Amino acid sequence: MADLGTSQTIGRRARYAAGRSAGQPLPEGGVYPALHRPGAAGLPDSSWDVVAGRKRRTGRLTAAGETALAPQTNQWRSFSGSVSKVIGRLA
Repeated sequence: MADLGTSQTIGRRARYAAGRSAGQPLPEGGVYPALHRPGAAGLPDSSWDVVAGRKRRTGRLTAAGETALAPQTNQWRSFSGSVSKVIGRLA
């Protein structure tokens, strides 16, 4: 059984980290609104499909979404490359 205190701490950290990527910490109950913000901005497009008799929602980035994602992708590559170098030095 998971330690409740640890679960709550992880949840708070996840909300904070998700909010930081958007430039602001997320309040309690703010995860789903944060997930819906890109949709409200018209960055993804989604539709409902039926696969093997089950409904599922699929999505793809719009042209505006691709444009918005590009600088974040470059930032992630820079960050992950730096982390890889540090880890390589520790190994």
